[in-house]
Amino acid sequence: PPLPVALAGRPWLAGEARERTVERLKSLKCAWLHAGGDRPRAWFLEGGPWEAVLGNILTGFAEAADLGVPLPEELQDAIFAEDFSFELCLQRFSLPWHGSPKAPPAA
Repeated sequence: PPLPVALAGRPWLAGEARERTVERLKSLKCAWLHAGGDRPRAWFLEGGPWEAVLGNILTGFAEAADLGVPLPEELQDAIFAEDFSFELCLQRFSLPWHGSPKAPPAA
């Protein structure tokens, strides 16, 4: 699929697995929450096709700028990097994982 103009210099995103794009979105959500951004946001949704998930990432960065949510300075480059790693991104920016806890074991 073609990339949005904002990502034209990052051709590796076009052929990437949807699951990896979701990990990029999860990193942004962690940074948003860590910076005190409101939740939930419409762009937090991880469902839908690859294009929708990528669009949610772009929307998230745009909303952060519009609403003054202070994301780390190099976060956008890290999230869109060819060698992106979810775990390393969280470590690099000291972001806690805000994922859903696993259900407690049945009694």
